[in-house]
Amino acid sequence: MVSGPLIAKDMTVRDVLTRYPHLVSVFEAHGLSGCGGPGGPVEPIALFASIHKVDPQALLRELNDKALLGGPPAQAQEADQPPGSHYRLFLKTSLVLAVLVGFALGVIALASRTRLLPLGWYGEWVPVHGHVQLYGWISLFLMGVAYQVLPRFVGRRLLSQRLVLGSYGLVLGGIGLWSVGSLMGEMWVQVAAGVLEVAGAALFATTIWDLAFQGTEEFFSLYLGTAALWFLVATALGVVGRFPGQAHFRAASEHLFLVQFTGMFILGVAQRTLPFFLGLRSSPQSRFLAVWFMLNLGVALRALGLGMPGADKLALFGSIVEGLALVLFIYLLNIFRRSQPGQAPPGEGTFGWFVRTAFLWLAVAVALEMVLVVRQLTTGLEPTLGQLTSFRHAFALGFVTMAIIGMASRIVPVFEGRHLRSPWLLSVTFWALNLGLAARLAGELWQPASSLLVPSGIVTWAALACFVYSVWPSLKPVAASPAAAPTALVTATMNVAEVVDRYPGTLDVFLRRGFAPLKDEALRRTMATRMTIQQVCAMHSVDLDSLLRELNEAAAAGPATPEPAPAVKTAS
Repeated sequence: MVSGPLIAKDMTVRDVLTRYPHLVSVFEAHGLSGCGGPGGPVEPIALFASIHKVDPQALLRELNDKALLGGPPAQAQEADQPPGSHYRLFLKTSLVLAVLVGFALGVIALASRTRLLPLGWYGEWVPVHGHVQLYGWISLFLMGVAYQVLPRFVGRRLLSQRLVLGSYGLVLGGIGLWSVGSLMGEMWVQVAAGVLEVAGAALFATTIWDLAFQGTEEFFSLYLGTAALWFLVATALGVVGRFPGQAHFRAASEHLFLVQFTGMFILGVAQRTLPFFLGLRSSPQSRFLAVWFMLNLGVALRALGLGMPGADKLALFGSIVEGLALVLFIYLLNIFRRSQPGQAPPGEGTFGWFVRTAFLWLAVAVALEMVLVVRQLTTGLEPTLGQLTSFRHAFALGFVTMAIIGMASRIVPVFEGRHLRSPWLLSVTFWALNLGLAARLAGELWQPASSLLVPSGIVTWAALACFVYSVWPSLKPVAASPAAAPTALVTATMNVAEVVDRYPGTLDVFLRRGFAPLKDEALRRTMATRMTIQQVCAMHSVDLDSLLRELNEAAAAGPATPEPAPAVKTAS
């Protein structure tokens, strides 16, 4: 008999589905759609279930019950899984644009600003650098992550794969057209590019709303759905801001994009995943709803103040509300507190470094903004370009980019089943990114340190390049596990009695390989009906592959009964 359960809580989803392909139906029944068959997540069953709000013990019991029963490989199920290629397309494109365009142009802009290159380059390349960073690096990456994880969080499929590809093509086309229009100085080309981006944002918002507002009652989905809405609003305001005399709309657009879209999106994902990934203490969900109200109110007031001439104090008041909301979220997340005893998953590694440091940089960005706001309210002094740039980079590079890299290093290997090419490079990325950002802030805020600006850009670009080099191979699709050939009459998940009844010639193979108890027909009708071939091989240290080859040869050579003989009921 089996001494313990076939499936333990520390086994990964991939292990389970490789050994028992038919169990994909159990995952689907619990709303764990898209787990990918044998190419499913390398995630322990208990953690996988907890993250998706499924009772781990109930799931394990059902998996073990179905594993004992056996069943055919779930070849048809695999074809129905949501394709992962779209998610890879978004992430790969964002990484290429960030390394080859966004971060690279940032270095060129800094070099021209410090007179190492012609000063005119600064005015030409900074707008392209900023737009590619926001829409190419950040938005495409977050869109890809949303399309991949949100259906799994809420247990529903994407509304339409065409909408997914349409949003990708429209946003990418808008980025390219906007860059050309900016370099040419053609306003109407930029406006046309903005229209494409608005259409792409609308398709994205439609897809996310269908999942976030109909698939679950959890508050994290409210964060993600609202983030998609602000993405659409920010993109539309950016188009209006391209017209003469409407620059204040552009300023409002940039702030909405940076804080309300990217910030709220990351906060929603963090609220949903980090308590499980890092074993954090949980806070009442109602408090996160209060943060959501505060953040929306603060950013709305900030955007309204920026968009209305003479409403500076309204914008400053909104900044204070916004900052308090972010600080409250950090407090409720418990990100800087010790994990619960025995709850923190092993092997947190650099993922934990990135995520915790990202929220540390968020606190720095909020503190910097609060200082600037209070100074402006009390003295009337407006922030300098260097001070505003420091806030943007502390938020966009310190919080957003650090969080993106940290979460990507965690979820990409899990879903793709491929380890990072050089995990140690993540440590290099972590330290280089922090060093580059610290040097950038020092150069912006302290004049004698301005010579650090260009080196900070180079170090930051190198940090991202290390990350891309490390994660790129993990974004290649895993080759599908070969399905059982049509001529394979006997599979590992079939129970022993079923095989012998269906193909009588296989009994000699079992006896020859040491399964002597099968001579007793009564045992074949009882114990053998509960044991799969895979199980008995494990119990008796018999090579599974070689036994399957012999069984299939015997099954193909001998006659088969029309139907498997029914199990004989024992007298009570």
